[in-house]
Amino acid sequence: MEGKWQRAVLLYMGRTGCIRSWRIVQEVTKGGSGSAPSSIARMWDSLLKRELVQPAKVEGVEVTWQFDRGNGRRLFVLSPTGQAWYLRETGNCPRDTELDWTLDHHISMRHAIAILETRDGLRGQGIEVIDNPLPCPVLAANPFGLRSEPDLVIRYRNRIFPVEVQREVSVRLLSKWFKSLELFQRLLLVTFTEASMERQRQRLVQARHKKLLPRALVLMTCLARLERGEREFLCL
Repeated sequence: MEGKWQRAVLLYMGRTGCIRSWRIVQEVTKGGSGSAPSSIARMWDSLLKRELVQPAKVEGVEVTWQFDRGNGRRLFVLSPTGQAWYLRETGNCPRDTELDWTLDHHISMRHAIAILETRDGLRGQGIEVIDNPLPCPVLAANPFGLRSEPDLVIRYRNRIFPVEVQREVSVRLLSKWFKSLELFQRLLLVTFTEASMERQRQRLVQARHKKLLPRALVLMTCLARLERGEREFLCL
């Protein structure tokens, strides 16, 4: 049974490029017959021992990810042996990994992984997500002037929302939110935790009171809520 899940994991990694160990197991076991591997940690350790996967590294240093306190979550890529296995089994080359995407598109890996988690959490709720949105100029006549560069864009209740995934809560981000609200008149803000979401809400209320932000629709959620499958957004 364990071998069945190891094979499924390798095929999923090669097909999608996913490096997030928790997401890989979730997707592989979702809707499948039988239970998840009896020991997920042992399954990964077996794949490492067989040299089919290897820890994700940046500049030679192993990296993990977390959005809250606690131990970092493990990130894996197919090893050269694993890539050869995938090619032999499917006849296709493995897809470029999420590690390549994070390094190409974002300075911070922690933020990049958070964006991917937000994308997958929203898609899991049946929400349409554009995960590589183009910058949107506020004025069409001035494409290099004021513009919004959201992390994601979603279609929610037949309306387009820019999505900003925030690692920190700071008044320095007001100008970033202002541009999105000026252009779209709406915004979805995603923080990491419930506590940071509440701090974010307080900053928004204060900014509105001081007329530093337009009075437009702002929805809020956090990674903790998305991971629990909560579908309701906080509305300001």
